[in-house]
Amino acid sequence: SKPAFLLVVGRTIGFAASFIIPILLVRTFNQAEFGTYKQLFLIYGTLYGLAQFGMAESLYYFVPRKPHEAGPYIANTLITLGFAGMACLGLLWFAEDNIVSWLSNPQLADHVVLLGAFLMLMLVSAAFEIVMVARKQHLTAAWTYGASDVARTILLVIPAFVSGGLRAVLWGGVAFGAVRVVAM
Repeated sequence: SKPAFLLVVGRTIGFAASFIIPILLVRTFNQAEFGTYKQLFLIYGTLYGLAQFGMAESLYYFVPRKPHEAGPYIANTLITLGFAGMACLGLLWFAEDNIVSWLSNPQLADHVVLLGAFLMLMLVSAAFEIVMVARKQHLTAAWTYGASDVARTILLVIPAFVSGGLRAVLWGGVAFGAVRVVAM
């Protein structure tokens, strides 16, 4: 129906924007740097999915079920995601040498902690669109999905073209995460 269609359109726009990130970065980075980028975002994707503990998704159940108690549910989720993000940042910082060794890539050492900062901010903002959907604000959620992924693409790709380095891409990611947290 209409709400589902709106969300699919927003996610499709977001997917299209996200899809072009590696296509553009592979043209900017050399082979070793692109491989490091892929390893970093493999770490990011793994921890992003695991560290949420289903907290953000639980809002799909609790917010519509008890809308008058949504504030405490959302606050608890954000606090938990914040602690999970800080734990991931700490884990990446303390396990940096092990990660470099496990993945046999010394270039990771220059980027793992910055990746942790990006991950922490993205975990905190994981509930952003979910709250909108749970509150039946489908058009706003669709716009947020699409605009957020377009902004992420811009903030990850433009720094790569300007400075030509992976570190700039991660700083763009941190800036994007901060924008999402502030917007939320």
